[in-house]
Amino acid sequence: MNTHRQNSGFFDFTARRKSLRIIIPVALALIAYFILDYVNVPTLIGLTPSNINVDMFGILFNSVIVLVLYVVSFYYIENKQNEKYANAIDTVDALLKKTYQECLDNLKLLDNKEMIEEYIMPKVDGNKSFSENKVIHNLQTLPFSSFDAVIELAVNGYVEKEKLDNYLDIKKEYQYLVSVKITFFDLVNPKTDGQKAMYNDIRTRDNVIKRKINGFLNKTY
Repeated sequence: MNTHRQNSGFFDFTARRKSLRIIIPVALALIAYFILDYVNVPTLIGLTPSNINVDMFGILFNSVIVLVLYVVSFYYIENKQNEKYANAIDTVDALLKKTYQECLDNLKLLDNKEMIEEYIMPKVDGNKSFSENKVIHNLQTLPFSSFDAVIELAVNGYVEKEKLDNYLDIKKEYQYLVSVKITFFDLVNPKTDGQKAMYNDIRTRDNVIKRKINGFLNKTY
């Protein structure tokens, strides 16, 4: 996230530098004009002041002021847009980090057979679907409580496609693993081929998603 803040500071510096490149020469030209006018240089060099179009100078002066204000406003707005973008990117990273960390913690928690047997299974109604079992539903959905916010940021262009794809893949796989790790929590010594296949599938997918999440946390944040 510090990278985005550094980029924001760079944008600030660039905007100020661009503005100064235009404002300073214009300001110097105006100062020079006022000095020349104050010491009455035209008279000193033999020019007749009445032949100088004072109105033209007034129009020029006003036009320059408008131009300067436009340039300053343009770079100010550009700077605010850059700052808004950096803030949005930081928000995305913070939300994803929180989500992934909660997913990882819950998956590790569900590695504990005794904990599931003592605290989760008594609250599970086998006659209801996962979504109707509050304890399972909460474990599946609470890490993704910011899902709507992430999608909104993605729609507005603040989430890279690859990052969004990874997020959606993690969500789908995590919620599946929560359900099967609870359902088959006591499958520790598989006997039949079907049990062995399920046991190996759960273990493999669990290890894969944990590696992915750790990779995202260590690499991105």
